[in-house]
Amino acid sequence: MLSQDIEALDRAKFAIGEVIEARYLGSQSSVVLAQSTDFAHLEPALQAEERKRAAAFDLGARVRAAIQLFLSSSRVSIELSQKLMSDFPECSPERASELLLQCAEDALAASDAARHAAAVLAHEESPEIDAFFMDSGF
Repeated sequence: MLSQDIEALDRAKFAIGEVIEARYLGSQSSVVLAQSTDFAHLEPALQAEERKRAAAFDLGARVRAAIQLFLSSSRVSIELSQKLMSDFPECSPERASELLLQCAEDALAASDAARHAAAVLAHEESPEIDAFFMDSGF
């Protein structure tokens, strides 16, 4: 049963990795210019249109960033589950303590990614995620 569970987690991790690769790896993050754009020189109708376009771009950037963060968090969570299932039962007590601490650190990083995604969706943080991944060691 345990080996079937680990195999199922392998398939899930592989599938998430494929989605991350297909959607995000090799693609450059977008720079949000909407806040610094000067619409004053435009006619009112064009100003409204440009603001609407900028808002749509910002929403799309937030959704894309949140998806990437949630997928990354999910993949790390699956890896942690696998590690606990396969490594923990056969560890010495000393190694078990080290493993649990390492898993706890990785779990905090995964939860930070999910928390950042929630803050991006709630407009509390910027949708720029490159800095998040560099700072978090994710």
